[in-house]
Amino acid sequence: MALLANKGLANKGLATRGLGSRGPVRRRVASSEHFTGWAFVTPAAVIIGLFGAAPIVWSALMSFQKNNLLTPDTPFVGTAN
Repeated sequence: MALLANKGLANKGLATRGLGSRGPVRRRVASSEHFTGWAFVTPAAVIIGLFGAAPIVWSALMSFQKNNLLTPDTPFVGTAN
């Protein structure tokens, strides 16, 4: 244990981990490559989802209206369109 303490491994939970303990889970998750990868991918996925879902929702809303590009009046007609 003294040799491991000198190398700094005891502070990281590597030397004191027993069979029943899970170790410092939070430190493992924060330093994992999966967490870092998702941290970089999440903003792009949100932006793609937003710009992909917004036109789909808007077109679904417009399909239930009687649209005329010359007048601003767009009455709701439901499935009769």
